[in-house]
Amino acid sequence: NSGISLPSPDLCNSALTLSLSAEQIQLFVHQTEL
Repeated sequence: NSGISLPSPDLCNSALTLSLSAEQIQLFVHQTEL
């Protein structure tokens, strides 16, 4: 082990899921405001 730890795939997937969910929520709120 070189001591360099890479972020776990689960963490990356969670971050991507959260970012996509945030965009969908923003689009949904924008549509409801119209």
